[in-house]
Amino acid sequence: MFVNSPATYQQTLARKEVVTLAPNTILNVGSGYGLSVALGYRFSPNFRADVEFAYFKSTISLSNPNVILTTTDITTETASGRISTVNNKTGVVDLTFTTQHIPAPVPVATTLTPLAAGSTNIENYAVMFNGYYYFVNDSAFTPHVGAGFGFNTYSFGTLFAGNTPIINAFTAGNFAYQLKVGVAVDLVENLALQVGYRYFATATVKINALGFTNNEAPAQGIGSLDASLRFSF
Repeated sequence: MFVNSPATYQQTLARKEVVTLAPNTILNVGSGYGLSVALGYRFSPNFRADVEFAYFKSTISLSNPNVILTTTDITTETASGRISTVNNKTGVVDLTFTTQHIPAPVPVATTLTPLAAGSTNIENYAVMFNGYYYFVNDSAFTPHVGAGFGFNTYSFGTLFAGNTPIINAFTAGNFAYQLKVGVAVDLVENLALQVGYRYFATATVKINALGFTNNEAPAQGIGSLDASLRFSF
């Protein structure tokens, strides 16, 4: 014999809102400055290596900042009840059941909101291992090329558009490399002025952007004109 208890039915409604950046919003990297200090060893007149500690700072701004607010309703339907079986040998056995059904989410609205452009700073702290080749000649001007690799710490300030935080502040570490080309000018014995161009680049990094988690930011590339003094001892 079966004894059925009344089933219960419950329906819950949840409204989910997701905020994302509009596709035409562009992050612009502005100008900045850098400082570095290095300690190295000259293996031969043509080859030198060093360990460099570098710092770069630049600005980040937004073009066409717009956010998209997507509102969605999610309904959850739950039914539960009990079935009792009467057995002459074992007595009453209760069987309970619960079923749950979640229909497809129903979009409610999508709105596009223009925001005031904002800006923030991005900083890089790098430890680089470099090698250089010098084209030694009889003049006071010695051209050189160089390359290096190392580890970079990437620090990003909170980026606002209006009063809305578009990208939250974060710090992350990533691989970095650089290429250098320039010329050394002998000033006095053991002291030279080096001028040249440096291209410093990093691997991709994870960012915390509004409406997303663990987004991947594009690789960073910094081109700079360098001037330094090299003292030999």
